[in-house]
Amino acid sequence: MNLANEVGRLKDGENLGVEFYNNGVVGDYSKAFSRNLDEHQKFSQFELIEKCCRPQDHNHVLCFGQAVTPKDEKNRQNSLTDSVDALESNYQKKIEEMQTAHERYMAKMKESHQQDLAKMEDAHHKDMATIGDKLKLLAKLGLQQRSHEMYSSGMYH
Repeated sequence: MNLANEVGRLKDGENLGVEFYNNGVVGDYSKAFSRNLDEHQKFSQFELIEKCCRPQDHNHVLCFGQAVTPKDEKNRQNSLTDSVDALESNYQKKIEEMQTAHERYMAKMKESHQQDLAKMEDAHHKDMATIGDKLKLLAKLGLQQRSHEMYSSGMYH
């Protein structure tokens, strides 16, 4: 019996009376099946599994090869926990970096604002000093004018 040819004639979902175990075949057909697979490399293992059993989907997946042990699942769970912990740690680190950057930016803005205020105050003081000097000059001129008028009018004679 050419089992590989038998598999080739199966319709989707039609079962072949062969059990798969550890990536091989058990039962009476194992030698013939293996020999025919070697001779007829028409199908990949995946195609062969789907042809013998049925198409794989979320509800039906045929696994073969090494079995999954509880230890594997525990290691997987530990790995997931480690991954979640690493993500949370990375998230916290990013938040701290952003807070530090924000604080530096705000300190820089505050310093810049204080420098701008100091420049404005200096300019204001200079303007006030200039206005004060001009007022003194006007007052002096006004007094000179008045004293000149008084002198001209003969008040001081």
